[in-house]
Amino acid sequence: MPQTTAAAADLGPLHTAKAIGFRVLNLDETLYSAFSTTGVAETAIAGFYRKDDGAAAPDAGGYIVWGVSGTDYAEDTISPAPPTAAQIDTQLSGTHGAGAWATATGFATPANVTDAQTAITAAQPSAAAVVAAIMAYAVATGLTFEAAMLNIWSVTVGDSTANDAQNPTSIVYDNPTGAANVTHTLTDTTRVAS
Repeated sequence: MPQTTAAAADLGPLHTAKAIGFRVLNLDETLYSAFSTTGVAETAIAGFYRKDDGAAAPDAGGYIVWGVSGTDYAEDTISPAPPTAAQIDTQLSGTHGAGAWATATGFATPANVTDAQTAITAAQPSAAAVVAAIMAYAVATGLTFEAAMLNIWSVTVGDSTANDAQNPTSIVYDNPTGAANVTHTLTDTTRVAS
């Protein structure tokens, strides 16, 4: 199936008012279409010729040669035609398996996204579970709710410093209020906050 390519040539004022035409060559320079002046006209710019409805050319690309019958004046490259939707579908099906690629079958669908969202939501603790864990921590440590929250923030978000990079025995977590930092003393099996 041929493509239609723009067909225009600036041959300069030396070639004004001539019976200019063109022929089209395949990439291997064999003849695709014979020389023709049909539809070619000189524009208001002297020596500039074009065929307003373009020229039929091979899908693989080729060359358009401008001149008069028997004499060539200029040659332009014709780019390959872009792939059609059917060609893209064939390539995708051959590479990734058959499917209706134009409608995105095989990609994430709204149902896939909803399933993933449901799984992520189910994996997160509920607000009630989070509050219960914070309250349990506050009761177990004898801290106020605010102090417990600051300790949790310090450990999960704040900066920390270990007393030894290779074999630490304590880690100090910075408190965001500038109050006492949270220090965890480490043993082989436990860590104790102070």
